[in-house]
Amino acid sequence: MRPEKSPAAAVQEPTRLAQTLSRMRDELAGIPVPQRPAPVDALQVATRKWLAGERIEIGAIAEELSVARATLFRWVGSRELLVGEVIWTLCLSLWEDSRKSARGQGAEYVADVCRRMMVGILATPPMREFLALDAEYALRILTSKHSVVQQRMVAEIANMLQQMFAADLIKPSLDVDDLAYLIVRIVESIIYGDQMSGREPKLEVATQAIRILVAG
Repeated sequence: MRPEKSPAAAVQEPTRLAQTLSRMRDELAGIPVPQRPAPVDALQVATRKWLAGERIEIGAIAEELSVARATLFRWVGSRELLVGEVIWTLCLSLWEDSRKSARGQGAEYVADVCRRMMVGILATPPMREFLALDAEYALRILTSKHSVVQQRMVAEIANMLQQMFAADLIKPSLDVDDLAYLIVRIVESIIYGDQMSGREPKLEVATQAIRILVAG
């Protein structure tokens, strides 16, 4: 029996880009560039710019793809949502790698997945540059209630917790959605908050806190 599910928070309406990615995410790396620009091309251009440390601008991307700004806005929703999709695409790859390589069972496994995820994000130079360039803007993209990055990370962790619960590997005392949200907030405080304040991220403390929470 699954723990009682709390009412879901309002979720950002998916953009055309988000809808496209949901169908094509597993094939992104091998997608050929189509004859006519498509929403996923905007993601590819934006990702290239972000990894190169360049500012993502709707006008510049529209010009490169030879589409109108209005068309690009219809595809991606807003500049903030596009940046969020770029970061989420990279985070999802780190998340999948972390799940495959993590060790242990139950709470130990969950904590190790999160630890590996934190290590991977902190080792990504573009993320450090993104946070350093404009911390307030970065936090809005990464951690606000409208953030696609936070929403999807909570969903991924909740799914992992539910799998652990279904396999009788964990017996959390909290609702899995609430627990997933708390875990994400711990991760955010370490990889974003500590980095911007100049403190050395205490990964082991965060990992231990996650382990204790999941163990109940």
